[in-house]
Amino acid sequence: MTRQRAPLTCFVGPMNSSKTRRLLDHLSECRDALNYDIRVYKPALDNRFDLNEVRCRNGGCWVAIPVPNSKKDQSDSVFILKDIYKLPKNKRPNLIAIDEIQFFDKNIKEVIKTLLYDDIEVVVAGLNRSFRGEPFASIESLLGLATTVETLTARCTYKDGHKKTCGAPATMTQRLIDGKPAPYDSPTVVIQDFSDSKITYEARCADHWFCPGIPDTRFKKRFKRHHG
Repeated sequence: MTRQRAPLTCFVGPMNSSKTRRLLDHLSECRDALNYDIRVYKPALDNRFDLNEVRCRNGGCWVAIPVPNSKKDQSDSVFILKDIYKLPKNKRPNLIAIDEIQFFDKNIKEVIKTLLYDDIEVVVAGLNRSFRGEPFASIESLLGLATTVETLTARCTYKDGHKKTCGAPATMTQRLIDGKPAPYDSPTVVIQDFSDSKITYEARCADHWFCPGIPDTRFKKRFKRHHG
């Protein structure tokens, strides 16, 4: 019996939770065990490392195709389909990988569905929450479609007044501006520039994550109005 669709694997979590490493491990396994032909994509706006590579902090890397922007801070999902379907059918890859999936525009779900139902396996990696603690729409839209979701954690790097590092499991991403938590109204996407320490990112546990200026939810406002 022929399968109706290929699997989708998602590696998600905060900063420094080894998402890209798990992605690269998955690619190596599929290449070595299954002899898969693989094509890798990354957002062109992620210029922290080589533009034509997906790279993790422990040194692993894979050649990648940079995806141009559809908007200022979103990558053009449809570019991936155009790139795949310009190839002859017998030259199309068995597996598509997309790193930093949180940067892709709202079309990403339909793009990935198209690939899956054309029997092209997809694996993605990315942040599941923004520095505000809110889900990225691109990730949220894919979770119900995924065959496998691996939610990763890091270690909280918050230091107390005695410079002792917390070390608890970290599920949140903390953006810091000059060492202080970025306010809620900061831009959603700011790529870290390793040559400039003004804006940095850390993994934090829920106890040590903080985002100044978070507004009350609509439900909380409604509740206060009727019960406050």
